[in-house]
Amino acid sequence: FMILLNLTGRVCSAFSSNISSMRTVQKVKENLVRDVVTELDLRLHEISKEFILERYPSCKLLSEESQDIEMEKVNILDGEWLVVDPLDGSNNFALGLPNYGYMAALLKNGDFSALLHYIHRLSSERFKISPFDFSHKDSKGNLKFIENDYNGFISRMKTDTLSFVKNNINDN
Repeated sequence: FMILLNLTGRVCSAFSSNISSMRTVQKVKENLVRDVVTELDLRLHEISKEFILERYPSCKLLSEESQDIEMEKVNILDGEWLVVDPLDGSNNFALGLPNYGYMAALLKNGDFSALLHYIHRLSSERFKISPFDFSHKDSKGNLKFIENDYNGFISRMKTDTLSFVKNNINDN
């Protein structure tokens, strides 16, 4: 579960960057106009792949954008897997429409362990993440993190745009 919480920061950072420049369609899958791959799809796939390699090397990645996996050889019943749809709603994103996001599920020996579902809100009032948004300078000029403000923001965002689900059935 904590793995998905750690991955969330990287995913949110990608969505808070200048994503409008990532709308370019890189390919159309199987000649289906409604099934496109954008630059953001590929960026989020790379973020997932880098995260697994750096932070959770025992876990395998199964991503909709994986090109190096032979599906017939995938056995999600064996070991730990992060199953990802890097950009659910790619077509909406490419067209500048709302309702797109990131989805990931963590499986352990085929059993559901945790789920991350982030839906990006597309509006002019969208919060732009900055490293200083939850900080202030103390009397010595040092930046101090304001944990209560951050926790309040996360709580509000989880209500609207971020879902975590943890399966407690198999936890020890």
